[in-house]
Amino acid sequence: MSGKWLEMEVHPTNNQVIYAIKENTNTTAFYKSTNNGSSFTEYSNGWPSPNSGEEQKRTEIAVSAASPNKVVALCTGVANGGSGLYGIYISEDQGVNWEFKCCGAQPGGPASTLNINMMGWQDDGSDDGGQYYYDLALAVNPNNANIIHVGGVNHWISTNGGDSFTCPAKWSHPEKNEYIHADIHDIRYFGNDLWVACDGGVFYSDDAGDNFDKKMYGISGTDFWGFGAGFF
Repeated sequence: MSGKWLEMEVHPTNNQVIYAIKENTNTTAFYKSTNNGSSFTEYSNGWPSPNSGEEQKRTEIAVSAASPNKVVALCTGVANGGSGLYGIYISEDQGVNWEFKCCGAQPGGPASTLNINMMGWQDDGSDDGGQYYYDLALAVNPNNANIIHVGGVNHWISTNGGDSFTCPAKWSHPEKNEYIHADIHDIRYFGNDLWVACDGGVFYSDDAGDNFDKKMYGISGTDFWGFGAGFF
């Protein structure tokens, strides 16, 4: 399989099913394998399809054991006069069909409090652009698939399955219990433990993001780009 592949997730209860994201010129494509990666098929029904002059070049996907056939996609790019968040897309059937969920009535568009851009710097989503080419992360709570975490400059949370999102603590508000440093690169659940990797280090929550603590004492580093797991 040639080309530039950006992202991969495995079905929570069936390791024969693997999802992958491929970059194709000015857009991304969703692929699924049902034979443990021996072959992949593209599924595009409802998937982002940019118009001429637009782009959708980076996507993160996430799954949850609480709703194993559900796939959430965080799509970014430029569309309808706005840049940053292209849209949150949801599939309930292992990626065969997709539905645009958030934010606003269409992909992209000018940012406002009614059409929030979660890739920007403001905690009300009212500014355009962002750094989605640099910082982008997505996770779904393994015990409640309605809780979705989005990371860009700021951390955003949905509690209604992606219909709407809020930013509990802006990157410049370290006094808040929910604070996470700017520029988020990875968000992962390990059981009930929620971990976030960002330019400010590693942050940890044991209550689904209501409170975060810094967890990098003794680590002589600055940028944390992701997490990995293995067997020894």
